[in-house]
Amino acid sequence: MVSHDKWVIDPESSFFCFCSNETVNGFEIPFETFPWHLIPKDIPVCVDMSSNIGTCHVPWDKVGVVYMGAQKNLGTAGCTIVIIREDLIGKQVKDTPILCDWDTFEKSPDTYYNTPAVFPMYVTGMNCSYMNQMGGIEYYIQLANQRGKMLWDYIDLSNGYYRSKVNDIPYRSRINVIFRICGGNIEMEETFITEAKKAGIV
Repeated sequence: MVSHDKWVIDPESSFFCFCSNETVNGFEIPFETFPWHLIPKDIPVCVDMSSNIGTCHVPWDKVGVVYMGAQKNLGTAGCTIVIIREDLIGKQVKDTPILCDWDTFEKSPDTYYNTPAVFPMYVTGMNCSYMNQMGGIEYYIQLANQRGKMLWDYIDLSNGYYRSKVNDIPYRSRINVIFRICGGNIEMEETFITEAKKAGIV
């Protein structure tokens, strides 16, 4: 990961966007240690939280937009959730696509510009209700921390048998623990996946 002191942020930028949990390489940027002071004043911060929404507290006083595909943590494929600070609505450029035109959706009857995919929204709502019944955000923070620690400890104690390219421990994802076997031994990795499928793990 590029060190914060090497970031170059244009003070004239329309917004600053980052992904709080990157799934392919398995790193997560904790909000608690994020260098908020480097973001120029009045630049809205947009965060892609598709894969770690519901597993951490969101600093709503610091972000302008949070968006996510529901299919990873909250519901099923076909539902996208966007949470927008009200003062950012209505400031789109002229050629903004309709699906990204928040002002059009906000002013539409019943707040729907088009016919939504009702079933994915229903499933997402049902799952969020279940998550609240399980204990809400605090329960899922604890669960994510516990699962992540168990996996990372196992990898670290394997004497290099399992390896990750995420060496900065503070940025290891609690949600997507990415690793290779014996430095990328394809044959052994295929055997691992085969046995995991037999065991019903994947």
